[in-house]
Amino acid sequence: MAATIQSVLSKVQRTIGDEGFLRIKRAELIDIIDDAIKKVADTTRMWIEQVEIAPRNVTETFTVNTANDLTSLTPVALDTAFVLDRGLRYRFYNNAWEIHPYNTVKIDPGTTIIHKTLQVWKNGIQCNEQSLQSINQGYATGLFYTGTNVAEPNALGNEYAQIRRPDDGSTFIFSRDFESSDIVTIIYLKERPYIPVLWTTSISLPDPVKAAIEWETIAQCQNIMYLQGNDNALGRVQFATKQAEDELKSADAYLRNLLNENSSITIQPLRWLAE
Repeated sequence: MAATIQSVLSKVQRTIGDEGFLRIKRAELIDIIDDAIKKVADTTRMWIEQVEIAPRNVTETFTVNTANDLTSLTPVALDTAFVLDRGLRYRFYNNAWEIHPYNTVKIDPGTTIIHKTLQVWKNGIQCNEQSLQSINQGYATGLFYTGTNVAEPNALGNEYAQIRRPDDGSTFIFSRDFESSDIVTIIYLKERPYIPVLWTTSISLPDPVKAAIEWETIAQCQNIMYLQGNDNALGRVQFATKQAEDELKSADAYLRNLLNENSSITIQPLRWLAE
């Protein structure tokens, strides 16, 4: 379970023996935690966040008869168009029209950069990542084997494959077209941290970096107390600094793993062979 800013603050207070904010005021401690989060995030280059998307547009921005008619439109970024003779949806992105099927979710790097996908949910049900070949076959036939020993294939629509695009965006391809009410939630690690504003803010800290943030905060607090004239804090500064370095190395090593730790098949094409 992820920790909060408030729980980290309480842990640091108890560790440095300053439950009453007598040596370091609450606002100052929040700033120290903020600095610790930035340092840890800069090193690990990851932070957890989630995005919710309603991938099915009930009404497209434009409807045209042929693909040639797309050139006569005056769209803005992310506008959609349905081409009647092809029966396909297009999306306007990077000043060009691209095919955007009803079974795909596209994450654009201009707004969100996914460093590592942790979980994908559809309407409150956790989805399973499969190979792109399996997803394409399931989408084309409407049939999908949900397990190794399953006798009756069935495309539930909760199977997906993830592709990293050349523009650093991500495309999630599902085994069935979305309905108008479908909601896709993607939990991922990003490269920039949250910035805490209030100590009561319910900001979650990922478990792998929690200890690193706590010890980095403790080390900075002990250093401040030493500079305030507490000579006894010098040994504590050295100990806390060593602990912070060890925890940061451990968190960095843990986070730099496969792109997706939740699925049986990872999305990194250089790390698995095609079927």
